Amino acid sequence: MGLPKLIKTIIIQFLYIILKIKNKVKKMIKKIIIMFFFVSVLFAKDDYSEMSNEELIAIIGYVKIKDKDKFEKELSSRIPSMNEKEKELYNKNKEKLENGKK
Repeated sequence: MGLPKLIKTIIIQFLYIILKIKNKVKKMIKKIIIMFFFVSVLFAKDDYSEMSNEELIAIIGYVKIKDKDKFEKELSSRIPSMNEKEKELYNKNKEKLENGKK
């Protein structure tokens, strides 16, 4: 009678320790994810030179005010090399760019 109760107690303590470790690991993973998020936000930069013409055209009107000059400079340099489809998209979205200047 004493031995099964002892085994049951040992198993319960073992499971408790495992759950404690599991919770600590979960908390550690959450902290790492949160730290990674904040670090990535700090170092995130909009590098418009690495975007395609279509990507640049798609974000017209959604660029942060502080990045607007840099964006417009990159977009202007791309206009001569745009194909007909891209120029058509650019002309459609150009109103957003002009409205943002007002």
